[in-house]
Amino acid sequence: MAAAWIGQTRTASVSRPIRSYRNQPCRRYAESPADPDLLHSSRIPTYHFQKSLPKLQIPSLDETLVKYLTVVKPLVSPEEFAETQRKVQEFKLGQGPVLQKKLVEQNVNNPQTSYISAMWYDMYLKRRDPIAININPFMMITPFQAEKNTQLFRAASLVRSAIKMYKTLQTQVLKPEVFFTKAKFSPTWESIISKVPSALSYYPAYFLGAYPLDMSQFSSLFRSTRLPYEKKDGLQSYAGSNHIIVLRSGEFHVVKVMHSNEVGFSTEEIASQLKAILALPAKTPKGTLGIMTTENRDKWAETRRQLLLDDPEGKNKTSLHLLDSALFVLALDDESPKDLDEASRQFLHGNGFNRWFDKSFSLLVAKNGEAAINFEHSWGDGIAVLRFLNEIYDDAKTAPTMGNIDASQTPETLPFVFNSFVKTSINEAEKRFNSQVKNLDLKTKAFGEIGKDFFKSKKISPDGATQMALQMAYHKLHHNPYPVSVYESASTSGFLHGRTETIRPVSVASAQMVKTFADSSTSPQERSTILRKAVSDHGSYTKDAMMGKGVDRHLFALSQKAKEDGENEPLPSLFTDKAYATLNRNYLSTSTLAADAISGGGFGPEFDGGYAVGYMVRKNEIGFTIADYRKKSSDFVEATCQSLREIRTALENSSIPDK
Repeated sequence: MAAAWIGQTRTASVSRPIRSYRNQPCRRYAESPADPDLLHSSRIPTYHFQKSLPKLQIPSLDETLVKYLTVVKPLVSPEEFAETQRKVQEFKLGQGPVLQKKLVEQNVNNPQTSYISAMWYDMYLKRRDPIAININPFMMITPFQAEKNTQLFRAASLVRSAIKMYKTLQTQVLKPEVFFTKAKFSPTWESIISKVPSALSYYPAYFLGAYPLDMSQFSSLFRSTRLPYEKKDGLQSYAGSNHIIVLRSGEFHVVKVMHSNEVGFSTEEIASQLKAILALPAKTPKGTLGIMTTENRDKWAETRRQLLLDDPEGKNKTSLHLLDSALFVLALDDESPKDLDEASRQFLHGNGFNRWFDKSFSLLVAKNGEAAINFEHSWGDGIAVLRFLNEIYDDAKTAPTMGNIDASQTPETLPFVFNSFVKTSINEAEKRFNSQVKNLDLKTKAFGEIGKDFFKSKKISPDGATQMALQMAYHKLHHNPYPVSVYESASTSGFLHGRTETIRPVSVASAQMVKTFADSSTSPQERSTILRKAVSDHGSYTKDAMMGKGVDRHLFALSQKAKEDGENEPLPSLFTDKAYATLNRNYLSTSTLAADAISGGGFGPEFDGGYAVGYMVRKNEIGFTIADYRKKSSDFVEATCQSLREIRTALENSSIPDK
C-alpha cells in the first residue's frame, strides 16, 4: 500500500471541495511563546476540535456497488466484467444488506471513533512481511544554509526542535491542524473559536471558513513504538521518559534531552553528547539487533521473546524498555550519499543495522548532513508526520550556529546478551535483508520541463495530469491489453479518526486516453479532449474519496465483517472474484507530497511486479522517486517524462474549453 504521506482535504460536512493546505501559505494564529521550550503558544488548545469533529459516514451499499462496477470495468475483459456484474447483483440481493446492517450497527455502537479505524489498525498490525521498505516511508528534509549542514548541527538542531514540538504538543498549546478556505486569515477567528466549548467548536469554525482536522494520531508521535507479536503486532506508548536513542555503527546510545522536570536541553547540550558519540571509532555494523526490525514480524517476535527469556541479569529487558520508551530515535550514519538516488536508498532502508524501524519515527542524518525522517505507518499517516516535519524544519533552520562544542562524557551504550538462537536469527535477517536490497531498484528524477504553473495555465489539475502520465508510462513499457490497477492515497482527516481512502485514477476515460496518445494519427485536440475527460473523472473520484465515499474502505470493511462470519457462511463471491483481486493488486502504488520542508520521499513497491511512485508537483518541476524489483525504475522514469512531454504538446496545441 502506498504511503499516505499527505492528502488534499475536503470539508467534512459539505460536498464542496476545498484547496489543500499544502498549496497555501502557512497561516499562523499562535503567539510567540515566552517559554523557550515551545514552538509557539496557541490560545486554542491543541485538541479543542476533537469532540465536535464529524464522523466518517458509511456509504450506502447501492452507492458503493455502482461505483465499484465503474472502477473495475476498464481493468478486466468484457466477459470477466459480465461475471462481476452477476456477482455484484448476487451480493446486493444476498449477503450484502446483512453485512451492511452489521457494519452500521457496529458504527452506531462505537460513536467515539470511525467505522474503519480499528480494522485499519488491524490490517497494518496483522501484516507479517517486514515493515522496512514494504511499509515504512521516508521523507528527505530540505537542506539548511551551507554552514548549518554539518552532521552535528543538523542532528542537534533537529533534535532540539523536536523536543520543542513535543513540549508544545504535551502542554496542548500546539495550534490545532486547521484548513482555511479564506484568502486572508481573520484576526478575530482565534478569539471567537477559543471561547466556544469544545463539543461545539467545529461548527462556528466551519461557518467562518475553516475546517478542523483530526489530531488523534499526534498522541502516538512521541514515546511510541510498534512491538512484534505472533500473528498480530501491538502499538505501545509510554510516559515519563526524557531520553532519545541515538544509533551509530549499529550501537544504541541513551541520550538525555530533557531534565526531570521536562525542561529541554539546549542545542549545545544535545550537540555535546552527539559529538561524543561521533568521536567513537566508526565500525562496520555487523551482528547488531537493529537488523531484526527488517525481518518477518513473526520471526522478529520469536527472537524478541528469546531475548527476554534468556536474560538472567535483565540487561535485555532494560535495554529494550529504554528503546521502546524513548521519545524517538536518531540515527547518525557514517555514509555520505553522493546524489539523490543514493540518499533515497540510505533513508528508505540504509544498511539495516543502524536503524530501528519499529519506532514511531526516526530522524536520520548522514555524515555529509543530508537528513530525513523514516516512520512506522500503522500508528498514523502523513498529516501528523508532515506537520511535525514542517514545524521542526522551520524552527531548526533559524537556530543560531554553534561555537566550539566540547564532547561530553560518552552516553550510555545499551548492552544486549545474545544466545545462539538470537545470533542465528540476526544472521538470517541480514541475508534476507541484503537480498531484498540487492533486488530493489530505485531511481529519482527532477523533471524540469513542466510543473504546476503550466497545468494551471491550461486549466487542468496538476495531480490528475501527472496520474495520467503514469498510466501512459506503464503502457509504453508493458503494452498491457487492459490497464493495471493504480492506487493513490487520499486523506480523510476531516473526520474523527479519519485515516485514508483510495483514489482510483484508472477509468474508462483514462483507458481511452492511453490508447489515444499511443495512436500517432490522433490530433492534439483529440488528445487534449480525452485527457481532460480522464482528469475530470479523476478529480470527481478524488472529491468522493476525501469525503469517505470511495470504494476500497467500504468494501474492505464489509469483507472483514464477512470473515467474522466465516465459520458459518462462505465468503461472498464478490470478494473471491477476479475483478476484486485485480483491483487490489496495485501495479502502480502512488502517493504525492509537497512542502518546503521536504526535498524528496518514497517507499517500496507492494510486490515484485509493481512500482512504487512517490512524486512532488512543484511550481516548475515534478520530482519522482520510483522503486521496483524488475530493474525498470530508470525506464519508468524516462517513460513518465516522455508522457509528460506528450501531454504538454497536446495542451499547447489545443484550445482550452469554456467552462
